[in-house]
Order: sequence, then C-alpha cells, then structure tokens
Amino acid sequence: MFEPKIYKDRRVKLTNKLGKGIVLFLGNSLLPIDYKANTYPFNQDDSFRYYFGINEPGFAAVMDLDTGDEILFGKEHSINDKIWSRDLYELPEVAELSGVCKTKNISELKSFLSKGKQPNRLVHHVSYDRADNKCLINELLGSYTASIKLTKAIIEQRSAKSEEEIFEIEEAISTAGTIFKIAKSSAIPGIKESDILNRMLYETAMAETKPSFQPIVTVHGETLHNDTYNNTLKKNDLLLIDFGIYSKEGYCSDNTRTYSVGEDFLPEQKDIYSLVLQAQLDAISAVRPGIRNLDVHKRACLSITEGLINLKIMKGNPHDAVETGAHALFFPHGIGHMLGLNTHDMESFGEDLIGYGKEMERSSQFGLSSLRLARELKEGFVITIEPGIYFIPQLIDLWESEGKHKDFINYDKVAKFRNFGGIRIEDDVLVTNSGSRVLGKPIPK
Repeated sequence: MFEPKIYKDRRVKLTNKLGKGIVLFLGNSLLPIDYKANTYPFNQDDSFRYYFGINEPGFAAVMDLDTGDEILFGKEHSINDKIWSRDLYELPEVAELSGVCKTKNISELKSFLSKGKQPNRLVHHVSYDRADNKCLINELLGSYTASIKLTKAIIEQRSAKSEEEIFEIEEAISTAGTIFKIAKSSAIPGIKESDILNRMLYETAMAETKPSFQPIVTVHGETLHNDTYNNTLKKNDLLLIDFGIYSKEGYCSDNTRTYSVGEDFLPEQKDIYSLVLQAQLDAISAVRPGIRNLDVHKRACLSITEGLINLKIMKGNPHDAVETGAHALFFPHGIGHMLGLNTHDMESFGEDLIGYGKEMERSSQFGLSSLRLARELKEGFVITIEPGIYFIPQLIDLWESEGKHKDFINYDKVAKFRNFGGIRIEDDVLVTNSGSRVLGKPIPK
C-alpha cells in the first residue's frame, strides 16, 4: 500500500466534490468456482482500492459527508479463520494503513446504512459489473441506482495520474518488457503459441505478479481479441503478442508487439509493419493537452491510409478515404483507451461516460464506432496508442461482394494479402504539460 496520507487526501478531494449524504464503497469478495472453498483468483474493486488501498477480500467502507466520519467494515477473524488461513490482518491494523480511524464488523453494515439512510439523505454508490456486488447493494439499500454525481467525481479525480501512480505503471511496463524479450526469443518454427504463453506466465509468476488481462499470443493477429493458443508457429508467420501485468500496487501495463517467426520480416511484412510503426509514431507525436483523442485516432488513420495508397492497396484522396471510413477495412478499432488500475481504466462506469462525456457522441461509422476514448486529453492522462493493420478474410469478402468503398480500395491488390494476418504495435503514453512521453523502459519495436 501507499502511505496512509495518500488515501486520506484522495478521500478529502472526493468529499469536497460531493456535498452531503453517505458514500458507500464495496470491496470485492472471493467468488466460488464450483463450491465455496474453491475460489477464482481474487481481484479487488479498483475504486475501493484507489480510496482505501486494501487488496484483500471482504471489506466495505462508508464515508459520512455530513459528519466527516469514515468507517471501514470488515471481518473480525475467529480462531477458526486463523487455523485455515495465515497472514490475516486484524481490522484495526488494516484501517490504520488506509488512514481510517473507525471500524465495524461487516455484519453491521446493513443496520448501519438503515439508520443512516433518512428521507432526502442520499447513499451514493458507483455502478458495478460484478453480479454479487449488484445483489449486495440491493440487499443493503433496497434498490440499485448508481450515483452519477459520485461517478463523475471519481472519473475526474482518477483520470489524471499522480507521480506515484505513474511510477507504478512504469514499473509494470518495464517488468513486462523483460517478458516480451523472452517471448520474442521463443518464437521459433515448430513451437506452439501455448508454449510461448506458458513461458511468459512462468516469468510473470517469478516476478510475483499476474497478467492484467487475458493475454493474446497468436499467429492470427487479424482476429483482434484472439484468446486461443493452439496453433504451431511456422517460419515467416507473424506472431502478435498483446500482454500486460499488474504492478505491486495494482496498476496495469498494456503493450503489443508483432514479431516475425524464425527470421526477419519478409519484404511485404516489413512494408506493412513500417506503416503501422509510422502511424504509431505520428499518433504519439500528436498527443498533448487540449487535443481530442478522436483527432489522435484520425491522425493514425490518415497515416495508415497514406501508406496503403503508396503500396497501391488503397487509392484516391487519403483524407476522403478516412472520412468515409474506407480505411476501416484494415484498421477497424480505435487508437486506444485509458490505463490505470484497470487495463481499460474505469470503463466499468460506462465506456461512453469515460471516453466521450457530455460534449461528444460516439460515431456509428464502422471502425470509428469502436473508438473507446474520444474526449479531450488532459495533463496526467495515461492512454494506450495502438494502431494496427489487419487483413480479415471474412470482412474483405463481405465488403468486396457489396462493392463497398471501391473508389478507395484496390480489391485485386488486397486479395494478395488475404492470408497475411495482422500487425499491431502498442505503447502506454503519458500526457505531459506540453506533449507526451512513452512510459516504461522501451520495449524494442
């Protein structure tokens, strides 16, 4: 955990935004796989961890905005608990680490909220993706209505990362970089994707951490979220690895590299890789406070389109091609997303709420509709920049059969790349006061 003062200061800032009422934060509990004692790996609710720092199951916290009281609710462990589990913190000890003075047994939470919930006195809580937390809110309060005021205040506070948060993200990236190096050296003909993944997971465990999302290790990079690992690598395959880990304090890394199996890229692979790399560099150079991430995305789209026109895969005016969405045959996703205590930071509150806000609406255009983060960037934001070029046979066939964007796409040329696969390059970028900085020890690209 960070120093208690950090959590106290975070809660003071939140309190100053809200006014009156009660704020309820639920930590996550252990969830059974098939019976109570056999549970899934634990992962803490990110807002609870942000404000209280506790990375253990079975806690909740209440902030009374009218009195200033803060109470941590948790289990008071019996001798039986201590027989079955070791290193169990006593409740007052955990509270002290969070900078909280008062504690109560978790069994008292419902009665406490019933007494505190009076007419015209709101109990603020955020939205939860986990069904057990939704059910618990209903049980505790009799209804489930997430507080938009609380949610917006948290989004504003958590979007700009502090020095200690940036340090944690960089630590995760630097550790992940050593794992990428091992994966690259393992990418030889005859080895399976699962063998490479297992080597990466071994190194992850040796670093005393775990993946921050389901890793992608695939020779079919044209499938954007390919989470199967049963292919055997062949010479000159393209191996796409999208991978991240948690730092000690729960902050995520998220990087993608694409490697050639067995030797250097073939000429056409090098051509496409160079276009993706240039698009990434162009997008990173565009990042600065005050620019919309939508415009960063479009800069990458334009770079890709110009490159594909030079290779005769596309044609026509590149600006027109981007505006009509013709480039999305090859780049059908957004340039990136927020990064922090989650890989897609705070998206559990609602992707549009995080990425668009009130001032923008999501486009319905194919490709552009997948842009998760479009809003204006501010100093302290940490975002991913991850352009790619993909040749997706099913999508190519569909568009060609419909004659879609035939003024901008040379389908005869595209046919020669039908079995090419996909290339993506991704880095984690901090918005600075005057521009941007790629975080972490550089992962070769």
